[in-house]
Amino acid sequence: MGDHCLQTTNTYGDFRDMGREITCDDRYKEGEEIADWEFTYRTNLKMENSPGNRADWEAWQTSAASGATTSKGRLEAFIAETRKQTEQHADAKPFLHGTCQPNSESEQSNKETLLRNCKDNETMFQRNYWLALQGDHEAQERVAWCFQDDRPRATALDSRWPCHRVVRPDETVMCAWYLVAASSGHPKSAHSAEQYGYVYECDKKTMYERQAILGTASELFLRIYHRPIPMAR
Repeated sequence: MGDHCLQTTNTYGDFRDMGREITCDDRYKEGEEIADWEFTYRTNLKMENSPGNRADWEAWQTSAASGATTSKGRLEAFIAETRKQTEQHADAKPFLHGTCQPNSESEQSNKETLLRNCKDNETMFQRNYWLALQGDHEAQERVAWCFQDDRPRATALDSRWPCHRVVRPDETVMCAWYLVAASSGHPKSAHSAEQYGYVYECDKKTMYERQAILGTASELFLRIYHRPIPMAR
């Protein structure tokens, strides 16, 4: 766009400034990137006051207090804080199988890259598990999806990324998490119920498997919401 940028912040709070062409330089671009991220995290929290959105907003605020002035610095500080938040909770560690297969040529030829990316996958799963235990619906669905059997899919990449290659597959736990999300009363619970029933047919498994699913789901639901799971009554 040459020497001009499109303004992305909304000075007046009603988007009247967004899209306005203005002269820009590197400092402006840095400021706009930071403002855009802040607007995103703030808006997400306003749209849904979920545990995940609260944690992201708190991490973003902490990144501001880090003293970083560049967009790269703020992002690095934000990521570091999200890792710190996650590392305080070890509930998900028993589900990590400790191995990780490469997803790309760069990972195959560079062990350092493989280990770094696998660590990122583990951290993301552990973060989602922590948020799921706080009642975050989106995190509950992400956790459930991570436990599905690593059966062949369209490509090898699809079958391993991002969490299947670091999490032990367990369809009982997968179905239990979908049942928890479907029973939570969240506005998007219908999607979880569809995943539980229509997509993965958890309700068509053997009686023994269904009992195991219900038992796991009941324990999780009681821990999260401090009441019996409605579908277990």
